[in-house]
Amino acid sequence: MHPFWASLTRRYSLSDIGKKVLHIDRNPFYGGEGASVNLTNLWKIFREKEEPNKELGHNRDWNIDLIPKYIMYGGKLVKILLKTRVSKYLEWKRTTIFM
Repeated sequence: MHPFWASLTRRYSLSDIGKKVLHIDRNPFYGGEGASVNLTNLWKIFREKEEPNKELGHNRDWNIDLIPKYIMYGGKLVKILLKTRVSKYLEWKRTTIFM
């Protein structure tokens, strides 16, 4: 790879240097299998012929990860989530690692 392009991929996107970029995706959301989607897009993926229940609220109230994330217990991120009280919007599950 030419050094210019190598440095470009490390520091900048093409849009950062004034180039026009067209993103084409077959999904109505950005991110592929690792995306975070709103309520309407979640229903489109898993319940195509149904509409989300109105009791669930607005789309902006939801951001669902299609791939669950692991957070290490006792790390900085957990402390920040607990301190800012964002943790009340998360679902916590204990996992066991066998070594």
